[in-house]
Amino acid sequence: MSDVVKAVTAAGFIALGVATGGVAFLGGTALAFTVSSSTFLVVGLGLAASLIAPRPGFGSDRAASQATLQLGEVPRQAAVGRVGLDGSLVDAFNHGGDDGTDWEVLVIALADHKCDALEGFFVDDTYHAFSSDGAVSGFNGQLEIYFKDGDWNQAALPYLTTNGPDWTSNDRGRGVCYVVAAYKIDDVEEENPIWTGGRPRFRWVLRGMRCYQARKDGSLVGGSGSHRRDDPATWEWTENLIDIRYNWVRGIYAGDQVSNPEHLLIGRGLSAIEAPPENVFARANLCDEVVDGEARYRIGAVISAAETFLQVEEDFAASCAGVIIQPEGSVEIDPGQAKSSVASFTDADLIVTSKLSFSDFLSDGSEDWVNTVVANFVDPDQRWTQRGAPPRRVQADITADKGPREATVGLPMVPFIKQAGRVAEVFRRLGRLWTRTTVTLPPRFAGIEEGDWVTWTSARHLSGGSRVFRVEAWGSDEGWKHTLQLREIAADVFSDTAAPTDSAQATQQDAPDALSAPGAAAWTLTGTAMSGTSGSIPALSITGAIDNSRASVIRVDYRLSGASTWTRHADVGRDTTAIMISGLADQTAYEVSIRYLVDGIPTPRRVLGPATTGALSDGGVPVDQATLDEIEARLDQIENDLDNQTP
Repeated sequence: MSDVVKAVTAAGFIALGVATGGVAFLGGTALAFTVSSSTFLVVGLGLAASLIAPRPGFGSDRAASQATLQLGEVPRQAAVGRVGLDGSLVDAFNHGGDDGTDWEVLVIALADHKCDALEGFFVDDTYHAFSSDGAVSGFNGQLEIYFKDGDWNQAALPYLTTNGPDWTSNDRGRGVCYVVAAYKIDDVEEENPIWTGGRPRFRWVLRGMRCYQARKDGSLVGGSGSHRRDDPATWEWTENLIDIRYNWVRGIYAGDQVSNPEHLLIGRGLSAIEAPPENVFARANLCDEVVDGEARYRIGAVISAAETFLQVEEDFAASCAGVIIQPEGSVEIDPGQAKSSVASFTDADLIVTSKLSFSDFLSDGSEDWVNTVVANFVDPDQRWTQRGAPPRRVQADITADKGPREATVGLPMVPFIKQAGRVAEVFRRLGRLWTRTTVTLPPRFAGIEEGDWVTWTSARHLSGGSRVFRVEAWGSDEGWKHTLQLREIAADVFSDTAAPTDSAQATQQDAPDALSAPGAAAWTLTGTAMSGTSGSIPALSITGAIDNSRASVIRVDYRLSGASTWTRHADVGRDTTAIMISGLADQTAYEVSIRYLVDGIPTPRRVLGPATTGALSDGGVPVDQATLDEIEARLDQIENDLDNQTP
């Protein structure tokens, strides 16, 4: 058993066969399950190295998994940036009241590392800021929230050890960020229930992982600050895409114990030699540049240990309209930005005997030819669900292409509409640059790598003009002849644009008016007697008409005048105008309650009366109460005589 499994077993969650952080606990025993590790593969194009650019239409199911409370064993998960998620269920139990069922408690794991803070949470569709553990205001004492940030040395939660079955002080959940939601069930007779929709649904808004930021490490050449990779106390929370990716590349470890390889939970686990920290300085600074009032490239997402490395890298690259490159043998994300050409060449530089391909157009079925792009992003304003940003298009391009050529860019790590719009615009502009070529150059160009920009001046193919290309793939033979696969690029592809007008933004509707009692004049109560051939019986008559357009049902209750308990008579349709209640005591005062049901929720009561029922009679002769009492006593005597007879 590895050290990390031993450590978590000694002080982890104990639940009923439910997993957190990649370890399932059953009866206090840790059952480790293996998450298959995926070797990072660069998809080649027959050359030595190739660039991987996210294509329109790419997108994982990451956002969908964040929006679902996961049950059973789940892979280890990291929350990065600011993210809204449902988490995974660790345990659920009831306690309190005469039957031990008054309160329902959910223990929900959010991430397998220390997180910065719980900002707030949704109860159903309403957001509430989180300030401290305990009762949440506005819920009549029926909701309590507790948060543990996932510190390796965190103590057990007293609420769980006091109320949870089999929870002890050893159940610390060390290294696991989790929340506890405890809610008291409404009384069945409650007129104004707290949980009008049944059991509440929760979503948690979390500031996730604290990250090591190489730019702030004064021990590195060019770095400045107190950050140190081997000292988690120096790390800070960030949304910077490149800084977050670098922490994932180096590895996310149980208890942030980065010096112990056996504690690796999520990520590639590379060393500083394999992933040089100096490589991220300029790229991280680019992400921090302010565009339209916000940082250029940020992310917020949940990253699973079950995802392939390539899948995660592609999500990172898509989030910044970037590409995956391999500078000097390492693997990096190159965020979308305008670049200067690293080399220029002409027709005279081409190897004469080499094969040259050139195309100034794209085939009709090419995915690279687009004129309309929609980015799917995660919208915090829509309860952190995924939706499409406004489409990016130019009508003149659609006319020239004789119709729309549409593409979708999946951005499951991006919770920012402005950034989603900028990324979509980059893909749209790329879709208007169609030239593709493959050339072979002499050895002096051998330093050119994928992602580099180069300028080609050609009398034969470009009519004497020049064009800028991005290197998509390269390869060198034994004679150092350098073959480049190129696609057309331009600096204005990445120029900043104004924030898109969000015509797709859903407008928050006004909350419905508070439910009010039926109007004072809507219904009338009268005491009466229902007559028949054999006499009459006491009754109450209610007449009127519904005065609430939203109501679908009329609910009628009654009680003795002055009593505290109501008796349900019936629920009747909204078109009912006359209601009769019988089976009552005669010449007795009663009150009647009228309520409406609006979307299944009862309004406050309108109390009618009191009104006195009519007399009970047989064939028209009233029967007084003394006679009724005498008849009832005689019946009781007959029943007792029958019980006492010997068989």
